[in-house]
Amino acid sequence: MNILHVVHSYYPAVRYGGPIRSVANLCAGLRELGHSSTVCTTDSDSFGPVEVPLDGPAEVDGTTVHYFRCPGWHYSAFSPAMERWLKHNAGRFDLVHIHGVWTFPQRYAARAARRAGVPYVISPRGMADARIARKRLGISKWVYIRLYDRTNLAQANMIHYTAPGEQEHSLLKGRERATCVVPNPVEPLHVAADAGDADEGSPLPEGFLESDYILSVGRLAWTKGIDILIKAMGKLGEEYADVRLAVVGPDTENLQADLTALAAQEGVADRVFFLGTQKGTRLQRLYRSAKLVAAPALSEGFGNTVAEALLEGVPVVASDAVGLATFPEILEHIKVCDTGPASVGLAILLVLREQERWRESAAQACRVLKENFSARAVAARLVENYSGLRPGS
Repeated sequence: MNILHVVHSYYPAVRYGGPIRSVANLCAGLRELGHSSTVCTTDSDSFGPVEVPLDGPAEVDGTTVHYFRCPGWHYSAFSPAMERWLKHNAGRFDLVHIHGVWTFPQRYAARAARRAGVPYVISPRGMADARIARKRLGISKWVYIRLYDRTNLAQANMIHYTAPGEQEHSLLKGRERATCVVPNPVEPLHVAADAGDADEGSPLPEGFLESDYILSVGRLAWTKGIDILIKAMGKLGEEYADVRLAVVGPDTENLQADLTALAAQEGVADRVFFLGTQKGTRLQRLYRSAKLVAAPALSEGFGNTVAEALLEGVPVVASDAVGLATFPEILEHIKVCDTGPASVGLAILLVLREQERWRESAAQACRVLKENFSARAVAARLVENYSGLRPGS
């Protein structure tokens, strides 16, 4: 098959790394199976442009990538150049796979696919979670989803969810013509890391890797539950009063100042460390040296960082809103809790007290992920779903 993947941003724009890594791994898996993948994207990282070739296709880790200029509205990836290219080229492909909702590239691609008579699949990738919609979805997005539902979504040949939990809580539930649940492809961190990222990131405090710490990896975003995790740190008691919290990831929503103030309010300011963006082997060392990885997210469509932790053999505490924790074969190997600070704190205490048990459980999860969630295995499952799609089906 010759497949076109349309996504808001792509390497080297890694600010929203989860979907980008997933698309890259999927393209690698499809290529391994003998299928062709092309990526259509913008030069935006949601806050501004990144330096990429705009005068023709580029090759990124074996995948052909077409970048298009985003002259403004970077968060929504407004790009007339992309719209024109899709209009004239969508018909060259057997299928269009659209990653994400809410932004212009997805709208352009769905319309172009329909006009070209090419089937298309939409992967919301956690962006259509009803739990988040109730809290933060403004009137503009309510209007937009009605329009999107009526046109692009309603006529999609299939909606692809990356976890059972993502499907269960989707705003789109019941409106889809067809659905499939296929996980994100996960690969060990050294495979997924960018070329040249061997040891990049903000310097770590001296001796930090030798200390006892809990690790949180991901954007500083309100949905990630970092405030919940900080409150949970205050509930570990004297037994683990020296355990630190390492928060790794870009501050995409300017939350660090508020989170720092919260840590002071909770009396744990000297134990909370914001380490910025970390990549490659340095991030790998942070994973491997951690007592556990905590992901108390309010919503997480899949949870790539949870998968990364398990692949490194690190115990995981995750909320029941993390998509990966809704796969039965993974659920038994993760300490699952709700999103209350007391529940998160108790889960952390139990894992700290039973390190040997939970490390063995993480090792078992690692074996499951390598066998069933690899790029090749996931690509094969998606191809099965792709193959039955026809325009208008």
